[in-house]
Amino acid sequence: MSQQLIISDLSADFEQFRSDFEQYLAQRKSWKGNLTTMTGQTLIELVAALGAFDQTKINRAFEDAFAETAISDEAIRACAVMQGIRMTRKLPAEVTVELTAPRGTIIPVYSQFSCAGYGLFNRDVIQFLTGDGATSTVTCTLYQGDVRTVSVNGDGSNLQAWLSDEDSFTVSDQDVLVSINGQSIPVSYSGLWNFRNQPACMDLSTSDGRLLIQFGTNRMNITRESSDGIVDDELVEEVTYGTVPSINDLVTITYAVTDGESGNNYVMKDSKVTIDGFAEVDGTAVSNPVYGSNEKSTLTYKNNTASSFGTYGSAVTKSQYSAIVNTYPGVIDAITQAQREINPGNVQYMNVIWVTGVTNQPWDEQKKKEFCDWCQQQSMYSTRFVWVDATKVSRKVSIRCYCYNSAVLSDVVDNVKAAITKLFEPRPGILMTDFYKSDIINCALQADSNISYVLLDEPQSDFIVTQPNAPILAYEIINSGGSLTEQQYNYCVTMVNQDNVESLMDNWVHPIVVDANSQVKLTWSSDVSAIKYRVYGRTTTGMGLIAELNSDVLTYTDNGSTTPDTGKYNKYQLINIKYNALNVLDELTVNAYYAERQQRIDNSLPYRSVV
Repeated sequence: MSQQLIISDLSADFEQFRSDFEQYLAQRKSWKGNLTTMTGQTLIELVAALGAFDQTKINRAFEDAFAETAISDEAIRACAVMQGIRMTRKLPAEVTVELTAPRGTIIPVYSQFSCAGYGLFNRDVIQFLTGDGATSTVTCTLYQGDVRTVSVNGDGSNLQAWLSDEDSFTVSDQDVLVSINGQSIPVSYSGLWNFRNQPACMDLSTSDGRLLIQFGTNRMNITRESSDGIVDDELVEEVTYGTVPSINDLVTITYAVTDGESGNNYVMKDSKVTIDGFAEVDGTAVSNPVYGSNEKSTLTYKNNTASSFGTYGSAVTKSQYSAIVNTYPGVIDAITQAQREINPGNVQYMNVIWVTGVTNQPWDEQKKKEFCDWCQQQSMYSTRFVWVDATKVSRKVSIRCYCYNSAVLSDVVDNVKAAITKLFEPRPGILMTDFYKSDIINCALQADSNISYVLLDEPQSDFIVTQPNAPILAYEIINSGGSLTEQQYNYCVTMVNQDNVESLMDNWVHPIVVDANSQVKLTWSSDVSAIKYRVYGRTTTGMGLIAELNSDVLTYTDNGSTTPDTGKYNKYQLINIKYNALNVLDELTVNAYYAERQQRIDNSLPYRSVV
């Protein structure tokens, strides 16, 4: 009986496969010999290579089946679709135009315009009705893209689908019209369960970036119970969700193909605007395109898919809202804050969500409103969204790079500038991210292998945008010499740093005085970032600011003589969402020199200086 080959499961690499093959063949008489032949060894290595390759494919396929371990872009997007996230596509750039046409002219939606060699279209009907003369002039907004129209026949089946030929997310995310026999139907971005017995279809995106239109189903049976709780077959109801096109229906799908963020670079101002089919219409672009946005990166879905599992456009939890706002085209990073984080005691913030974010271009009020309206459609309940611009904190960096003799100093300067610029550029997670001096040093060292060491002239301290914690506080009750009466008191000391940011009020003490005419002595630990300290306290009915002290003072005794300033105390601290930013032309200085120290030292081990 021949011996069976058993492959070890310790590892799946080339060496393990080869070792298993050699051990197995060494026990077979047909393979035994005193000399190792090149032909036989080559065959073993070839088979081992195939085994390692196939095993790697198996492992990779297993990893790509789960959102947490998926690596390839298509796998991450497929997991996003599986877990209920609708992937957004490109949004077109906007351009303001001035059009003149005979009075009474009406241009329907999604008509094809041209300007400077680029396609434009209109989302709203354009009517030339004003003015007293033969012509009328209107100013309106057009959007970059080419309009496509496709007609298909219904087949009467449930969940009939249509897939666009265009991939790579080039179909505009919010410019799809669907009509059946000339009658428009709603296009939903969040499923069809809100369209019970109503016409509608779904707008989805596939993992390769194609537009997927999916229609409804009419075979959802709902069994009702009679008043006595007994299921009655006569009460079974057939429910339709969305539209099911029949075999006699003509389905027309109109959509726009856009270049997204690239459209912001097109030069159209003062160029002539024309429109297909309306030779009498004349126009001029009065601005260059803005607000074009690309599809979201796979990193966005990698970070947000798990937290928004099962959302399907019906966000409820904080993590789901975070996933929704961060998948909107043009939003680089965003943070949501609800009433409990804004001000739990103010009923005006009930059912209000603040969205603080960074975008690829500054948004005007209309663009912010469009975003908030879109977010409202993704919420399970009636929530009002408010956009709040994140606070940009401009930083300055000056660094000296000392290089080996083999270095080209101009190349070193360019490489370090590019690396530091990339470190500070807006990206997902940039909001409320602190940058330490060691981050900048490591970034420069890794930018060019010809750098021996660097000296950081600026900054002198770390770039902190998060709100720091309050100092640790201790107290001592002195039973004489003051005017405090018998009751409980509350104290907190905050520090104000060099950026004039006050720390959280998160370290409180609550001394209980049992003797009249007492004092409370407070002491706290020093903070190197502090420029001053503020002492808050006294009773719950009269909390306020008691004292403001220099950074070298680490103790304060409250004898009761100072009346707390209640107007300078706020029970709920509003967190200012900020991010570090760098102006490359004015705030980044990189100089390179040849170093006296020429020996190679391993600088790959990272370190981070103490905050």
